[in-house]
This record gives sequence, C-alpha cells and structure tokens, in this order.
Amino acid sequence: MSDDFWKVKLTGILGDFDLLEKCKREAFEDFQQFYEFIAEPAFENLRLELKKHRLQAAYGRLKKRAAYFRVNFPGSRTDNFYYILILPQNAVEMKLRLLTRGRKTVRAELEERESAFMPGLGPAEIMKLDRESLILDVLARYQEFNYQARTAPD
Repeated sequence: MSDDFWKVKLTGILGDFDLLEKCKREAFEDFQQFYEFIAEPAFENLRLELKKHRLQAAYGRLKKRAAYFRVNFPGSRTDNFYYILILPQNAVEMKLRLLTRGRKTVRAELEERESAFMPGLGPAEIMKLDRESLILDVLARYQEFNYQARTAPD
C-alpha cells in the first residue's frame, strides 16, 4: 500500500457525502413536484366532490415535507379524518410515510397510525402516480377508518 492510499480513500468518502447531499436535495425537489402536479390537484378534485355530498374538506402543506387532506364530520367543523403524506427528514429517495389520524366521534381524541405510503411502489413509480390512484388511496383509508370507528365497541 502506498503512503497516499488514505488520500484516495478520503476523496472517495467525501465524494460519497456529496452524493448523499445531492440525493437528499433531489428527493426534496421530487416531493415538491409530487405535491404540485399530483397531490394538490387530486386533493382539490376530491374536496370538490365531497362538497357535493355536504362534507367539508381541506388540504395543504405542513411545512415543506408534508401534505395533508382533511375531512370534517358531516355538518360540523370538527375534523374527522386526516391523510398526511410525509417525506422523512434526510430522505435520499421518494419513499413517503403515510400518517392517518381520525376521531370516532366529534368529541373523541384523535387516533393515529403510521405506515409506508403505497409500499409496493418504488420512488420512480410514485412520481408517475396518477391522481385517481391517489384519490382511491385516500378513499380506501377514509373508508377503513370510519368502518372501524363505527363498528368498534365503546
């Protein structure tokens, strides 16, 4: 081994660190595009459709690494269900977390569950997700939560 091997090793390590930072920036930028072109339009379409059924809904951003969709109880300003997509801090690829929160009744505390967002999809597939697939996932989680809430023993 030459006396300069460690210098080559150091250059490689520092290059790896630079690559990690680049991947983190790209994942963050991908999340911004995902929200702007997929999530936001899907959430708006769903909000408008729920309004036709007299359900108030809202959506938006939580800081810059999360997006939410909220549905209120019928005829109430109290939140019933949240669907929250989160890009974890220091993520190096578009692997999102899904946080669902909901109340069984208007006066109940929020219950929370966290899972992977569409675990069968890779980062590139998430970026190609169509709006309808996202809406269907929101509806599936909303239905599941409310079925469980309405049939759970007190």
